[in-house]
Amino acid sequence: MPRKRHVSDKIDDILLSFFDGVASAGLICDEIISQKQQRWKGFAWETDKDLKSLLEEKFPQMQHRGDIDADDPASLISALHAIDPSSNATIIVAAGAPCPDYSRIRANAPGVSGDEGCKFLRFAAFLKELEASWSYAQAILIVENVVPDNKRDVKFFEEKLSAQAVIYDSVDLGVISRPRVWWTRLPWQELSNRKDLPRRLRWSTYFGVPKVAFEQPKDNLDSYDLGNLRWPANVAKQIRPLPCLTTPADDPAGRPAPRSCRGKVDSQTQSRWLDDNRRYAPWHYEEDNMFVDTRDHQRLTLATAEIKEQLHHLPVGWTAIANGWRLGIAKWFFIFGIFCAQVSSPHAAIVLESPRWQPPPLGSSAIATMATLWVSAPLLNGPGVPVFDDALDFSAIDNMMEHWQASQTALHPGQSAPCLEPGLAQWLPLWQHGRPHLPTLRQAVAEEVVQLVEDRQEEVLRWHTTLEPHVQSAYSGKSGKCTMQLPIIVALAAQFGWGDMALFEEMQSGFPLLGAVRPGLGWRLRSDARYATPKDLAAFFVENHDFVQQRLRRGKVDPCWQAMAEEIAADVAIGRMEGPFEAPASWCKQAGPLPMFAHAAKLLPAPSGQAPCSFAFAVHQVGSDGDEKIRRAEDWRRSGTNATVGVPDTPAYHGIDAFIHLARALRRVSKQHGLQLWGLDHEAAYRQLPVENPCRTYVILNTPQGPTETEELADSGFLSAKTLCGALGLKFKDSKAQPPARQQKIQGVILDLGDNDVTVAMTPERAERIDNQLKQILLDNHVTPREASSLAGKLQFVVQSLFGKDWQLTDGLKEALAFMRMKLQTSKPRVLCYEVTERAVIYADAFFELEGKRYKTADHDEVPSWGNRPPASFRNAWGFVVRTSGRTFFAAGSVPFWFSRHFAPKRAYIYMLEIVAQLVPLLALQTALPTHILLFIDNEPARRALTKGFGNCKNLNRLLQVAWCLFEKQGWWPVWQRVMSSATVSDGVSRFDFAFAEKHGWEWCSSEYDALFQRLLSAVLAFPEGEL
Repeated sequence: MPRKRHVSDKIDDILLSFFDGVASAGLICDEIISQKQQRWKGFAWETDKDLKSLLEEKFPQMQHRGDIDADDPASLISALHAIDPSSNATIIVAAGAPCPDYSRIRANAPGVSGDEGCKFLRFAAFLKELEASWSYAQAILIVENVVPDNKRDVKFFEEKLSAQAVIYDSVDLGVISRPRVWWTRLPWQELSNRKDLPRRLRWSTYFGVPKVAFEQPKDNLDSYDLGNLRWPANVAKQIRPLPCLTTPADDPAGRPAPRSCRGKVDSQTQSRWLDDNRRYAPWHYEEDNMFVDTRDHQRLTLATAEIKEQLHHLPVGWTAIANGWRLGIAKWFFIFGIFCAQVSSPHAAIVLESPRWQPPPLGSSAIATMATLWVSAPLLNGPGVPVFDDALDFSAIDNMMEHWQASQTALHPGQSAPCLEPGLAQWLPLWQHGRPHLPTLRQAVAEEVVQLVEDRQEEVLRWHTTLEPHVQSAYSGKSGKCTMQLPIIVALAAQFGWGDMALFEEMQSGFPLLGAVRPGLGWRLRSDARYATPKDLAAFFVENHDFVQQRLRRGKVDPCWQAMAEEIAADVAIGRMEGPFEAPASWCKQAGPLPMFAHAAKLLPAPSGQAPCSFAFAVHQVGSDGDEKIRRAEDWRRSGTNATVGVPDTPAYHGIDAFIHLARALRRVSKQHGLQLWGLDHEAAYRQLPVENPCRTYVILNTPQGPTETEELADSGFLSAKTLCGALGLKFKDSKAQPPARQQKIQGVILDLGDNDVTVAMTPERAERIDNQLKQILLDNHVTPREASSLAGKLQFVVQSLFGKDWQLTDGLKEALAFMRMKLQTSKPRVLCYEVTERAVIYADAFFELEGKRYKTADHDEVPSWGNRPPASFRNAWGFVVRTSGRTFFAAGSVPFWFSRHFAPKRAYIYMLEIVAQLVPLLALQTALPTHILLFIDNEPARRALTKGFGNCKNLNRLLQVAWCLFEKQGWWPVWQRVMSSATVSDGVSRFDFAFAEKHGWEWCSSEYDALFQRLLSAVLAFPEGEL
């Protein structure tokens, strides 16, 4: 007889499911672990009788433990030991604590202090004691809850659970919105650099909290069984997803409407909501959010339990309760948790035949010494995962008391912790620990690399001969001597654990510029579909040919053609480019040589087959030396080349902020003075590297003839980097090298690192160049879309409103541009402190009366009729509350008629009221305010006007410009944040209701407000000569 197969009793995984609900966690575990052909058991905590029965029916391998408050960790550990005596199983902790006390749909959500909300806190305490007592490895943690009304709760539970929070919204699957917070212990930063993930991750933020999306297809609407119902119009027409499903109200009288929708519900929706006894929030009863019963006279109805199950990706018939986790989302947190708990797959094999040496003992080799420092963690590249911003966005809070309390701990952005990308965050503690030895170690590493290059030259030369001719030429030029030491780079990368060895395959064969482009290591996935559907190459070749003929017929010559011709000729001379070529026979014009250059004076034979082309155009830049430089670029967008590209991610960009954050981080860990900057400029940058197919990179040039560290370490860092990269074949421009210095020019900006702060100033050359551009636009009285886009990036103000049919400038924009010209000449450098200890918080509000009814400035769109009276005659009032230096001030008043009459248009009047409300406390407390100021404003258009700085009314523009001149003069850094009208503490003050202020002992801010308005009006009318 055949031997009976032995079935092991070993348990591989144990699920601990707290607040088990509809057993979503068990369903996910059963699917995932069964696929792995492993055995699992579990324990569940649930008090609802029906839910307990559901679990017992579906998962007999799970034991019920009832109410978590009646349990204790010691008892649970005994139960775990009974089923897993060796304590080797993987523990998965899943929890979905009761959410009503955290939800925004509840009036005055109490959070952790609520009867249900405190259960979350007790669970966290239970888990902490449990993990401190058992002998298991760290548990896989998946904890979910609603996005809390108070964002501080997110951070609070990060600390309590020793976990990191991310947001996931099932709106990514296209049918229903369900933003939820997930607390896990996943190493997100490390995952951003791995190529073997179960799903690619896309990152963004949600009110300052990192938001993740697992790349997966959207739900197919046809796969749903709706019975005799039809999808709501919003879903069927892909207008917007369904609102988040919630449990029905416990109270027989239903639940009140959330504050955010009060007064905004139409009468029919209101009627349906009341008829259903207010079981759900009113938005569920909006016509376009309701299903249609095709068998009952097109009657509007809510989703049935069976449909809700499908919306949650539960099996149909799982439970009539039909609420729980969205399985299509939740399962990926489980999958990633199990994935990270396993031994990671080995890195891709080294693509070049190059031995990887084993590091000798610590200290016997400088390279090996550095490599051993990185053994414990992989090198991280790219921007990584968004971090939870310390300066929280409170705009979702709609309760005044809660917002006021939250603002007490609110941070100004200047007080947030320095934001370093993951690689720098890894490097900083190593730098701090090894500072005394770094100069010696850096020099030793550079010398070893130089010696390594000398020792392995024969190997590198043999490798060079195996390359395609165009790749050989890219790495050797006309001299034929190979400068790129790729075999050595590969070996070093492998030794240091570089996570993208496939990159070196492209360095060897050339980089593709059409078609699919491989994602970069650690780069974030794009949030749009710009390159998601690349154009077919055959269609591109036809369109590109037509494009080339159109451009050739125009024959427009770039004024800087000579400079570009010199650059092209120089690239040909060193073997980086080939040409010039004869034109293909199908072209409408013939090509010509560059007779002024001997090596480019003769045409090469025309390319055979497809020859896609782009046109060269000049890019004007200001170099680090302050001189203007002309660079050649190719128009890949208009030529259609970019449309063929399929790329999922977007490259990282380092602006001036990156240097400032790094300087702040260094000052936090090292109080020594003397920070310095240094820089090296790659010669020809990416043009040092080969393309995969040179036949797809032709360029046409029309010619007139026809087609940061501290001072004692900076020198070693600069010299070592220059030596090491040079030895490996990465070329730098000696003329553009910036040796270590306290002050450097970077990206057209002067960066000066002081002992306590960093000073940022625009270079005079860049200011002059932008001023000339602005002056020409004002003289021409028009701006093209391309110029507008350029200005938007340089001046950071919105230009969409300036586009008329003939691209003429509006009067408001003319004034804004003139103001920018003035500030380019007179602006003061910006000073940013490394450490900010104090900030002021300001709430300001205003309203006006029309026909006996008061309107907040934020509600001006609700005015039924403005009548014939000029707005300046309306009764108005302003009020403010200021917290600074441990004291709280308040005041209220009105804008005088003689002031408001200068802002006659209705919209200008509205903006004026809100902006004046913000300026009055700044002027009244001018000498008492610190540099960093956080201001809350309930009018979004006014907030944008304050931050962008121009409108359509002349005097309103001047008011804004006077304000910004004051901010600069005082050295203030004001930051405005949107606040709901119901949450601003200045609302009562503006209505001359001082009860709350007096109850809390606030101080009345005495000032000569009429004189203050007179000063302000005089400055506005006399601007630019007038000032505050």
